[in-house]
Formats: sequence, structure tokens, C-alpha cells
Amino acid sequence: MIEKSEFKINEDLEIDNWTMAIDGFPDPFIVSCFIDDERIFVALFYNYRQIHYHFILNVELMYRESVIVKHELQSSVKNFPYKCFYNPDLEEIYVFYRQGYSFIIDKK
Repeated sequence: MIEKSEFKINEDLEIDNWTMAIDGFPDPFIVSCFIDDERIFVALFYNYRQIHYHFILNVELMYRESVIVKHELQSSVKNFPYKCFYNPDLEEIYVFYRQGYSFIIDKK
């Protein structure tokens, strides 16, 4: 029963589990925000290869609803997405990184 409510991000993105926590930082390398009652936006940083990923996940049906978007960053391995916000008026999602990167994603 629990399997049906799980989404295996590493398998879906086809990445390994080589990302390690940064000493002294309790923050994860992944952030999310609700778009509506059924969908969340997910952004993460795979610091081993320095790649930002983001996608929309349908939590009601537990499947990835959008394509996986990847951006290679020229950054420190101590970088990670810190916050993300959804703006329903403009239908945009804002992602902010600890060391200055930011993304605006147009949901339309």
C-alpha cells in the first residue's frame, strides 16, 4: 500500500544517490511548492554533476506530469535550491539558490 503513495525521484530522473549533505547545513538539496490541490512543483540540485532539475508532480496519482527540465550550473558543490514560490496570478514559479542562481518557470 505504501508503494502506491511513493514517488521514486532518483529512479525517475535516472540519477544515483551520490549527493551528500553539506556539513553544517541542515537544508536539503530539494524544494517544492503547491501549484494546486493535486500538483506540486519540485526542484533539486544534483551536486555530484552540478545539474538543476525541475518538474511537476501529480501527488493525487503519483506520477510526473511534466517533462524533466535540466540545467547544468557552473557552481560550487555547496549550492542548492533554497526556496521556491508559485505565483498564481502570473502562473510562474520562482526558484532561488543559496549562491545566487534563480529561475523563473512559466507554467503555461
